[in-house]
Amino acid sequence: MSFIKRLFRREPIIFNTKYASITFVGEQSGDIETTIKSKWITTLRELPQIDEAYLAVVDFRDSETPHPVLCLFPRPKNERLVIDLLSKDFKSVFRKEVFIDILFLDTTLKEKCKKVCQAFYIKQ
Repeated sequence: MSFIKRLFRREPIIFNTKYASITFVGEQSGDIETTIKSKWITTLRELPQIDEAYLAVVDFRDSETPHPVLCLFPRPKNERLVIDLLSKDFKSVFRKEVFIDILFLDTTLKEKCKKVCQAFYIKQ
């Protein structure tokens, strides 16, 4: 793998974050977002452990600007499988060097997210 490809390659990182460092700014929407949401809905229907999904704009205190984040509720036991499947959908729409952060919400974070963003997926 070339240096440039390694430089821009980013594997999903699972991390815990403090509530104070997260601000939900709004909902990410548009034509390309509608396309990826449609793909994610198909995958999420096969993941019964996920109840709700949001594509929110999130400001992490240590980031330069707010950016889109796929927010999922609740945190599944097999989070690596969920990340891999949803990342595969994402990479089918976007270039390899583009990435999406995935945030697993607890009840407190979900309520904060819902104030500014509508769920694009709710388990039936």
